[in-house]
Amino acid sequence: MYIEIRPNGSKWWRLAYRLNGKQQLKSLGVYPQVTLHEARRLRDSFDPTPVAKGRSLESVFREFMLIKKSDLTAKHQALMQSRCAPILESLGKKAIADFRPADFLPLLREIEARSPSVAKKVRTDFSQCFRYAVAADLAERDPLHDLQGAMKPLKVKHRPAVIDPVEIGKLLRFINEHPTVGVVTRLYLQIIPHIFTRPGELRLAKWADIDMEVGEWRYTMGKVNSEHIVPLSKQVLMLLKELNKFTGNTPFLFASVPDEKPISDMTATQILRRSGWSTKHCLHGWRATARTLLVENLKFPVDIVEHQLGHVVRDPLGRAYNRTQFIDDRRTMMQHWSNFLSSL
Repeated sequence: MYIEIRPNGSKWWRLAYRLNGKQQLKSLGVYPQVTLHEARRLRDSFDPTPVAKGRSLESVFREFMLIKKSDLTAKHQALMQSRCAPILESLGKKAIADFRPADFLPLLREIEARSPSVAKKVRTDFSQCFRYAVAADLAERDPLHDLQGAMKPLKVKHRPAVIDPVEIGKLLRFINEHPTVGVVTRLYLQIIPHIFTRPGELRLAKWADIDMEVGEWRYTMGKVNSEHIVPLSKQVLMLLKELNKFTGNTPFLFASVPDEKPISDMTATQILRRSGWSTKHCLHGWRATARTLLVENLKFPVDIVEHQLGHVVRDPLGRAYNRTQFIDDRRTMMQHWSNFLSSL
């Protein structure tokens, strides 16, 4: 940045920069109307990137997120926007119709070096955005599609889960008899094996969604944003009645005292870690435990078990039909499962 003094004595702030290898010059105003401090501010805020011809990636991504909003929880929207932010910061102003696979690859590899799973999600996010752009006639193709073989394959690491009935019995007795566990956390650890929902869904469960008379818990699964029904066995209803004595006046089943907010997602996990059980089993592992033993030991149909897990069940009559049609079978299954756990 410098001052150019003209023959008539006027003084102009100038900013010299290079764009695509070519020398460029920009005026920042006339001195002294524009002070040195103001000229420096204009210099620091100046973006030499040319304005995109056509819709920019950032503009289309925002539009795509508005359409996607109805399918995502607020938490998942925030996560998606957060992980996509580095790409948008670097490439957001470029026209969406001008992208090639090579534009994304270096940035995705930087993310991949920190977290391969996040890099895969970011590629999927932008691939969906480009497919929307193609449908809206804003781009001709999805450049992310060609990157499938250019990134490292994601290694799947299964969460630990106990499937030996003898070991399950030991773990259940540990939970029941552990003297240092607070009553709310203990009841959380006692209930989750019986209903095998995702740990976060149970942690955020609300009393308003529990029907003690019918014996059901109805809530919206955050992962797929659809209603889910959990039939409650006699054992679970007894545990809920005990829990109600402590948190019945709060919105959440597993409220911490005294702020009435849900217990931390690490509260129950730390109990398993400190006891050494975390190397063999985790809270999410109860889903694998139930999936395995309900099918192999108790001989329940896979479709009913999968439906209770909240997984997509293919059916020509549609998932809405499954949700109501299988409820009696699922109620019977959940009572058998609780009886099985009690026997251990």
